[in-house]
Amino acid sequence: MKKKLSFILLLFLLACSYNATSNNSTKVLETGIKGFVVNEKGKPEPNAFVYLYRTASTGLMGPADFMEKTDERGFFYFDIPEGKYYLVVRKRVSGSDSGPIRQGDRVSIYNKNPVIIKPGEVASINITLPTKTQFFYRKNPFGDKDILIKLGNMPKDKQLYVLVYLDDIKKKSPDYIQEVKEKEFKISLPSDKLCLIIVRETLKEKIEKGEFFGMYGPFMPNKIKNEISINLEPQR
Repeated sequence: MKKKLSFILLLFLLACSYNATSNNSTKVLETGIKGFVVNEKGKPEPNAFVYLYRTASTGLMGPADFMEKTDERGFFYFDIPEGKYYLVVRKRVSGSDSGPIRQGDRVSIYNKNPVIIKPGEVASINITLPTKTQFFYRKNPFGDKDILIKLGNMPKDKQLYVLVYLDDIKKKSPDYIQEVKEKEFKISLPSDKLCLIIVRETLKEKIEKGEFFGMYGPFMPNKIKNEISINLEPQR
């Protein structure tokens, strides 16, 4: 009887050993990106949208390939395949996960882009979302022709932005946004594309009453001088 019980126990142990070996051999390792979004004081940023782009050709604007929202800890996690990704964090005043960048939105582009993920690897990333965003979106390289822009009637104590639209000038999202700090500044534009330059006070879709606004174009850069003037006027 004892021999029979010992034999049964041996079979049980062998079965457990086989199952453990089988489970280990078929275990699938996770592949993805995880991390935390915090503010400049190191506190969590909940409800921030984290975007992943497979390529930077869109200027890291517009619909992303993957998107996640941070939880109350500022934590995010992407279960994604191996590859190269460009990471951007946005926290919008509207609370929406999409749409053009508006004044008051906070944006942070990961300074170690692109993130390269290998099979069975989960990259850990921490990103700081600044209290105030300086817009610096642009394609890289953005253009091959430098143009000097001179602003007339520039208001004092007003934050202005220059927005550049390429090819499809009726689209809502510009290809280039930059803060304007001086009456004269240079931007680089592609010499083979249709361009429209707008200088304005806000980043909303509609022009507001009283907003300082001016535009130049649409134009082909190779058909104009290296210097253009834009006069700003308050809208009525």
